[in-house]
Amino acid sequence: MAANDTKYDNTVLMVNNSKAAIGIDKDPNFDDMRLVFDGVVWPDPSSTPYMLKPGDRVHVGAGYPPDYLAYATDMGVSINQDARFLEIAVGPSDITDSKVWTVVSDSGDDGSDLTYDVQDQTAVSMTMTWHDKS
Repeated sequence: MAANDTKYDNTVLMVNNSKAAIGIDKDPNFDDMRLVFDGVVWPDPSSTPYMLKPGDRVHVGAGYPPDYLAYATDMGVSINQDARFLEIAVGPSDITDSKVWTVVSDSGDDGSDLTYDVQDQTAVSMTMTWHDKS
């Protein structure tokens, strides 16, 4: 992370280096989870996804009731209106034995030609930079 970035525990810094806005929302399979964007709990059920504009960045966290700001060690997000689902987690767990945040599963191509790189992985955070494939 750059020196001027604010760090939130158990979050992913998502950076949009693509040419289009990226919609980020909760994976509907994560029933009680609420996403937290730069420390603000996103409405649930959300009527629209959080839109990450080209060149922008946001810290994405997740929480479960009763205190949605008590960050979780896993989160399920959908990218671009439920077209692509990502599970992001830190282990050890029955899914991963990783000691750092990582993308545990990715449903694949969302049709928008987006790809990502993961950097700066720690036990409490990582950076995910989105790019155009071409």
